[in-house]
Amino acid sequence: MAALDIEDRISPWLRRWSITDRSQLDGWLANMALRTCDTDEFLVQAGAHSDTLYLLETGLVRLFYTTPDGRERNKAFYRSGDITGPVSAAITGSAAPFSIQCLEPCAMISFRFSDLRAATQESPQIANLYNNLLAEAFIRNEQREAVLLTCNAEQRYQWLLQHEPDLPERVVVEERFVGASLAPTVTWSAVTGATGYDANISREGLGSGLYEFSTDDAAETSCDVTPGLLVDGPVYLLTLSARTDGLKTSQRTTRFSTATTSVRSRKNCVPMGNRFTRK
Repeated sequence: MAALDIEDRISPWLRRWSITDRSQLDGWLANMALRTCDTDEFLVQAGAHSDTLYLLETGLVRLFYTTPDGRERNKAFYRSGDITGPVSAAITGSAAPFSIQCLEPCAMISFRFSDLRAATQESPQIANLYNNLLAEAFIRNEQREAVLLTCNAEQRYQWLLQHEPDLPERVVVEERFVGASLAPTVTWSAVTGATGYDANISREGLGSGLYEFSTDDAAETSCDVTPGLLVDGPVYLLTLSARTDGLKTSQRTTRFSTATTSVRSRKNCVPMGNRFTRK
């Protein structure tokens, strides 16, 4: 029954890929499996060895790297019709350099990269599919590299909205994933006599704080906001309290947004790319 189910499920994709000759596909198809995953479930985690690839039928996944200090940096998002997996690790036999996590309930067909590559030796149509998949991955990575190297944070975000317009609704562009490359540093000018600072960032109108930072170092006048916490659109409030020997001596509030064209301030807040600097 499982083999028949896989045959039914893979047939539309074979037609989409213009694969009409199935006489040499037995080895590839034999080890395919159907899989479903819940939201937040991982297909692979960084450091694991796997040569399994996934043809997504429904759902959305993200590929992301984790820095040594625990921050997550998104590599890409994949959705229905995409094939994803740790391809470079499968080719080299090394551990996966990134993790793959489901952002929605997903249905997929899994198969081994080695089976796909072996099928290229028997089927010119599979060889063509294999070459197309590698070419698409190369082009996608080159485009992403260009955006990362030549655009500032807001330009990268606008590029994402233009090329992947479904993500804001599917990922809730807010504070977690889409904005993960927007990791601004909020800075302020030193207060004479202060020996420490308490900073609180909140979204205007909501009241509750999004991010808090405290330091007893008078020379430390900036904080790196959690990646993805601040996104384009909302207006945020930076409430800064200066302390002298443990006692609060002054407090001031600044309104700002990630879009440099809409930064507003009561205290002369000057936007500098993805940094928000007080004079």
